[in-house]
Amino acid sequence: GRTLAPPPTTTPERSSARVGSVRVLVPGNHLMVGILGQRDEWLRLVEQSFPVQIHVRGNEITVTGDPVDAARVGRLFEELVTLLESGHVLVLGWSNKFFILLAELAEAHKGDKVPTIVVLADRDTVAMEEELRLAFDTPPRARVVFRSGLGTSPQALNLVAPGNARSIVILAGEDHNDSHAVHMALALEHVGVSSSTPIVLEVYDDRHARALKVASSLNLLPVVSTEWIAMITARAVQQPFLTAIYEDLLNFEGSEIYFISVPHDLIGQTVSTAAVRLKDAALLGIQ
Repeated sequence: GRTLAPPPTTTPERSSARVGSVRVLVPGNHLMVGILGQRDEWLRLVEQSFPVQIHVRGNEITVTGDPVDAARVGRLFEELVTLLESGHVLVLGWSNKFFILLAELAEAHKGDKVPTIVVLADRDTVAMEEELRLAFDTPPRARVVFRSGLGTSPQALNLVAPGNARSIVILAGEDHNDSHAVHMALALEHVGVSSSTPIVLEVYDDRHARALKVASSLNLLPVVSTEWIAMITARAVQQPFLTAIYEDLLNFEGSEIYFISVPHDLIGQTVSTAAVRLKDAALLGIQ
């Protein structure tokens, strides 16, 4: 597989009581454009947001200013480098469903490398971190990065590197209004997210998702959560044993549903023949 470059290192330098300097070494010049933005757009945004001065020379970024602010901006650059290298899962918006999503993503990567999950929401980062701490007795095996900002803002989206995300999840608000989720999807298209990046869009009304799929080039995967819950509940009432089956199939513990390419020796065979030949799986159907 690909050998990752060593992580960036932050070196605090000596400072007076009022001025501090932090140096961030970026491993590899190929990441600099993603960090600084086209024509240094993201660099200027950071300088406007924090009372610091930023100097770039080669693959070295030096942040000078108040020691606390300089350290914060240094960590911001470090995390951005990690995002550009890791292929993170990006979550836009906030609801109680995030904690279920986080637990399932951590379980899905069990035995694999620790997943990086980035959250951009219009909430205070300290409040989100505290809610995460209270939600679990044992924290899930995942690296979670919280960013405060509007998911509809291109400037805020640039802080979480959506173009490098492996997948994106847009959570619907708890006010049963799809407008914010739809605008977040349009903002992703505005910042140039690839049409190959899967975007799971939670909506309350499927008509909004269908209209958005027609109007955009994004790889949208709409989920009407309220309809799914209603259908599963109705069937579980009629057949109580289905709840155990649904739980096993829909979470990442136990058995899951996978899509695989058909082995060449099964092409042209009947479904019953293929089912017998697949020793380690139960064939459900052919797409």
